[in-house]
Amino acid sequence: MKYLVIIILSFQSLVAWGQNQACPINFNFSESNLNHWFSYTGQFQRNTSRAIGTQTFYDSISNFPNGTLGANIIPEFGLSNNGIEVQTANFKDQFGDFETIPTINGYYYGYSVKVGSSTINSNQTRNTNNGGLFRGLGYTINVPAGASTEPYVVTYAYAMG
Repeated sequence: MKYLVIIILSFQSLVAWGQNQACPINFNFSESNLNHWFSYTGQFQRNTSRAIGTQTFYDSISNFPNGTLGANIIPEFGLSNNGIEVQTANFKDQFGDFETIPTINGYYYGYSVKVGSSTINSNQTRNTNNGGLFRGLGYTINVPAGASTEPYVVTYAYAMG
């Protein structure tokens, strides 16, 4: 019986050590905003193969409208509609008919982000000399030092509609 207790305690300590990894702040949009994320929107040059014409960058350390702190939307480049938007209410995506806030393996995420809009054509913008629109969102993760036998794990769920 003495050996069984030692084995069980050893197993519990390994499980607790494996769960020591902390999730980056607002990585799952749990603050209902884009805090700690950077983003950008822009237009491609007309008649080019993805050459950037103009771009607006929103850093992760400044308040909106220069950065993403406190923002839950980023406007489409040169327009008033949303190009990037944090989703806090679940509904069916209009194009893919999937839930906009997923439940995966029994875990309900509670938040998601929509990158893009139905605006795709430069004729819908004020400057018709430019090409199509683009948007992007990113997060810089500082991976903590540790043994190579204990990897840093990031789980990321996404859907494209």
